[in-house]
Amino acid sequence: MRNLFILLAFWLFWGFALGTFILMVPVRQVADYAHRHNWPERQENMAVLLFVAILIVLSFLLARFSSIAMADPGYERSKKAMHIATPVVLSAVALFLFLNPALINADSKRPDKQISTQFTIGPYPEAQKIAALKKEGYTAIISLLHPAVVPFEPKLLNEETEAAQRQGMDVISIPMLPWVSDNQTSIDSLRQIVRHAKGKYYVHCYLGKDRVNVARRIIEQESGISTKLESEIKQRSIDDLKTFERGEIYKLGGDVYLAPMPTKEEYFGYIVATDFRQVVSLSDMSDPEARALARQEAGWLKDFNIVYTVFDVKDNADHTRIQQIADSVRAMQRPLVIHAFRSNQQVAQAFRKAYSAAE
Repeated sequence: MRNLFILLAFWLFWGFALGTFILMVPVRQVADYAHRHNWPERQENMAVLLFVAILIVLSFLLARFSSIAMADPGYERSKKAMHIATPVVLSAVALFLFLNPALINADSKRPDKQISTQFTIGPYPEAQKIAALKKEGYTAIISLLHPAVVPFEPKLLNEETEAAQRQGMDVISIPMLPWVSDNQTSIDSLRQIVRHAKGKYYVHCYLGKDRVNVARRIIEQESGISTKLESEIKQRSIDDLKTFERGEIYKLGGDVYLAPMPTKEEYFGYIVATDFRQVVSLSDMSDPEARALARQEAGWLKDFNIVYTVFDVKDNADHTRIQQIADSVRAMQRPLVIHAFRSNQQVAQAFRKAYSAAE
């Protein structure tokens, strides 16, 4: 039992230390390369999973080597000490980096993005940043950090709360995890703040990317802001992609896209966090699975004022029915995305042909 505990302890420390390096260097480089070259999300995820597999195997081998050395009575004490010190020190360095977002986030020096006279979005603000916000007239900070992201985000939330209190500012905690939970309570809280806003607010998550863009959409809707942001924040765009996980994406012109049904991550990354006004589903509603997916989609979109429309249509629908749908879509708010479950389905390709023929 003691040897197992030592093995697991070494594996934990080596995994955390190596995982931080892999996240910051090869995974980030691969992700940037994938975005520049429009890799499909599935291909990007597979590349990341490959690094995860390498991390698991490599950290286990190092942990096993260290634990065997520790169990060897003839092994020199100084070498045993090195086996202990190396992963512990590297893990401490990794923890230090995670607790200092400015060191991890290469974009932390970029300008914040002002949504309105009352709301600005950006990355995690450290004490110096909070002092600057106070001088600029901000009255409160809205933090989207989540206590479940341990140990980093709870500690960072406490630190920014203390720093804000020293400046006479409030920190309003609205924890958000877009791809894990439905965030209903947080969404309702943010809407209430926007409706009754009486000060100037700085809204942030950890790196100032996906979560703040979800918040941005809510703020725009409640504030009645219709202008599209050309954000310096690296906001995802469907125009940067050629495929979703379930198939190809086709731009039909005029901010109309034909795609497969997005996964939950794709929904929050490319539909909710951007500027889509409408989602249209081509589904055979006699199929129980299609009905369940439609209910799921409606739940994902209802809190973001994205209009969701389902056309009950079978895969082998005739030309007249497809043309009716195409005519209806032309009258809808844009930008919009229309999808079947897979974009290579017969009904999706028939819609593509009917819609494009009249453009």
